[in-house]
Amino acid sequence: MAIQVQDAAALNAELMTMATGLRDLFQQVDNVYKWLSNYQIADIQTLYNVSAADAAIIQSTVGNLATLNHVYTGQATQTPAFDFRSNSSAVWGGR
Repeated sequence: MAIQVQDAAALNAELMTMATGLRDLFQQVDNVYKWLSNYQIADIQTLYNVSAADAAIIQSTVGNLATLNHVYTGQATQTPAFDFRSNSSAVWGGR
């Protein structure tokens, strides 16, 4: 989707919306990571009635999103390059 802005004020507003949205999203990731870190795969299976494989995918994906958050906040670097988008595709179902 192309972004079209008419002037500097509109561009600034668009950039602010994107930056604050990203900041807020990463805060949500951090909150979920901190909460989920209290559970083992078996706990996730029981709590949410999912298979061990699905529980492992959930735990792994949240952990990788937390790593992306740490890169975003300067708490970590990511080398070698890692495709976070593809890694998380198991939980977003190709949407």
